[in-house]
Amino acid sequence: MIVIAVKSQDTSSVLRQLARAAPPNVHVVCAQNGVGNEPEALRWFANVYGALVQCPTLHLDRAWWAVPADPFWIEERIP
Repeated sequence: MIVIAVKSQDTSSVLRQLARAAPPNVHVVCAQNGVGNEPEALRWFANVYGALVQCPTLHLDRAWWAVPADPFWIEERIP
């Protein structure tokens, strides 16, 4: 499994590099903002997943945040 976690503007370059190094049936997880990353990854790889990483936080005051729970990860296969 490969997790892509770069800015969307760098996705094309990363995918080209990965296509040279990884087989086309490798599982690719896009852990990125934006809506165009998964369709672009599907041009190169057959098994693409979109991921959502959530980290619940509590705003204590202007400069302080607390993380009362562990971050969690949700992924879904892109058709």
